[in-house]
Amino acid sequence: MKIALMGLDLWDYVNNTETNTLNEKENQRALTCLCLNVKSHCHVHVKDCLTARDTWLKLCSIYEDVHTETPAFITTNNGRNIVKATNNYDKWSRVPCFVHCIQLVVKREEI
Repeated sequence: MKIALMGLDLWDYVNNTETNTLNEKENQRALTCLCLNVKSHCHVHVKDCLTARDTWLKLCSIYEDVHTETPAFITTNNGRNIVKATNNYDKWSRVPCFVHCIQLVVKREEI
């Protein structure tokens, strides 16, 4: 969404805290862009917002709470590239695939 607003030169209307310096018509364009691009179940949360900034902050407060409190787990094989990629991302906890680990143990015993 941020990229879309930046592409339309409307990001300043979301990011700017000085509302008295903003053009009302451009603010309405940014507000329209936000409202038309959110899922229909989100309209309940933003229907009373009067500015693009208020709408953006409301959406951020809704989605940031959800993502920061929910732990994320990913199950992968033990490939070095996969392990490195998942360990570099702080919000994921990697869980090795149990079946893959058993398969590795069985293969080693055959040798």
